[in-house]
Amino acid sequence: MSTFDDRENAFEAKFAYDQEKEFRAEMMALRQIAVWGVSLMQISPDEKEHRTAALHSFEMQKGAKALILAKLADDLSGDVDQDAITTTYDLFLRDAREKMGMIPPV
Repeated sequence: MSTFDDRENAFEAKFAYDQEKEFRAEMMALRQIAVWGVSLMQISPDEKEHRTAALHSFEMQKGAKALILAKLADDLSGDVDQDAITTTYDLFLRDAREKMGMIPPV
C-alpha cells in the first residue's frame, strides 16, 4: 500500500470518527433540551415523564432536531419563545461538544 493510500484511509477514518462524535453530541443536546423543556411545564411528574419519553422517541427520526424543537415550542407557547428554545439547544450542543473533546472549553 502506498503512502497516499495510507493517508486516504486515515482521513476517511478520521472523518467517520468525527461524524460519530457529532452525532453523539447532537443526541446528548436533544436529550438535554427535552428534559429542560419538560421541566418548565406545569404538569404532574407522571406527565413530565411521559412527555420526555415522547420527545426522546423523535431522536432517531430524520429531522429529529426540528421535530423536537417544534414540539417544545408548541408545548411551551406563551411561556418560552422559539428563539429561547433554539438558543438553549445551541448551548446544550456546545456543552456536549466540549464534553466530547470536539472544541476547547470556553
